[in-house]
Amino acid sequence: KAKAGEKLADTQLLRAGVSNQSISHSRTVLIGLCRYLIAAGYLRHNPFELSHKPTVVVHTEQERYLSVDAWDYLWTFIIGMPARSPIEAKHADRVRWVFALFYHTGLRCEEVSKGKMSQFVRRDSTWQLKVVGKGAKARNVTVNSVLLAELTRFRKICGLPLFPIPTETFPLVPRQSY
Repeated sequence: KAKAGEKLADTQLLRAGVSNQSISHSRTVLIGLCRYLIAAGYLRHNPFELSHKPTVVVHTEQERYLSVDAWDYLWTFIIGMPARSPIEAKHADRVRWVFALFYHTGLRCEEVSKGKMSQFVRRDSTWQLKVVGKGAKARNVTVNSVLLAELTRFRKICGLPLFPIPTETFPLVPRQSY
């Protein structure tokens, strides 16, 4: 829609320039179309494969996160969860472990749900968590001292040795009945 006093031509679709990402996507579609037409015998060459590919800037800035104050408030609440019975205590310990794991690693839900304790490995003097994430890409996440303390605390509560071993099948987040 036009702003007050502004008249758009009947054929005008855009008010601003097209982003490099849109140009790149359009180019990909046109290359695919021309490849199809070449395979069908309608074209001999694909002119779009020779054209300049625009640079697409990928923004990797994290947009969703907890502020330090919000994390401190949440962590204080989690540590203060009631543990009046063994079931409540197990629940509180599991919640504490899950939140520490997510906060200190930045893992995705799928990565955590499929993870095993054996993915914690020691490299020289540091611990790392080996993860296979989105797109089947493997990466190593460095384990900081806070998460390592939470790991050993949780493993002790579960009746496991303090540190994981390579053959261990215990899940990163077990069911409530551990």
